[in-house]
Amino acid sequence: MATKRTATSAPASKPAAKIDVGDTDTVDGRSARRERNKIAVVDAYLDLIREGATQPAVADVAERSGVSHRSVFRYFADRDEMARTSIQRQHERVGPLFQQRVDEALPLADRVSE
Repeated sequence: MATKRTATSAPASKPAAKIDVGDTDTVDGRSARRERNKIAVVDAYLDLIREGATQPAVADVAERSGVSHRSVFRYFADRDEMARTSIQRQHERVGPLFQQRVDEALPLADRVSE
C-alpha cells in the first residue's frame, strides 16, 4: 500500500499548499472535482445519445454536464477520446449483464429461453 508523502511550502500570509512528492492513497480536492466533472461529461454524452443524438455537440454535452465548453477539452483531447471514454463507461455499466452463465448442456431452445 502506498503511503502519503507531502511537503508544504507557503509564505506566512497564505495557507500551506500540498506538494505531491510521492505516491499517495488520497486524492486532493482539485483532482476529485476534475474526476467528478469528467464523469459528468461522459454521463451527459451518454444521456444525449440515449435521447437520440447520435453525435452530440460538445456545446450540448457541456451544457448538460454543467461544465464549460472549454473544460470539456481539458478532460479530453478531442471528441473521439470523449466518445471512447463514454463507450468504455457504458461497457462497464452493462458488461455484467452479458456475464450471465447458461448451461451449455441444455438444448438450444432452452438456452435461448433462459
